Amino acid sequence: MKNTTKLNKKYIFKSERLGFRNWTEKDLTEFAKINADLDVMEYFPEPLTENETSDFITRLQNHYEKNGYNYFATEILKTGELIGFIGFAYQDYETEFTPATDIG
Repeated sequence: MKNTTKLNKKYIFKSERLGFRNWTEKDLTEFAKINADLDVMEYFPEPLTENETSDFITRLQNHYEKNGYNYFATEILKTGELIGFIGFAYQDYETEFTPATDIG
């Protein structure tokens, strides 16, 4: 039996294969698995723990509330599988090129 709950999520927008939506607390387990994978996190500073992933989801939710965009949770439409994130984030940490919005 298919998990129709995942397949019925409302997406902010879709491509032919992918759905893009905001984050929920229900994403924690799957997103934490992704963030703990050494291959996935090769170009990130370090893998994230479940607590760090939870904090990241909260920051993404707050970013959306403040800016109207974020790194959206990205799922395969056919299966509902969470595969990561795609989107934009406003960055204001101190460097030569900030403040700026980046693509991730």
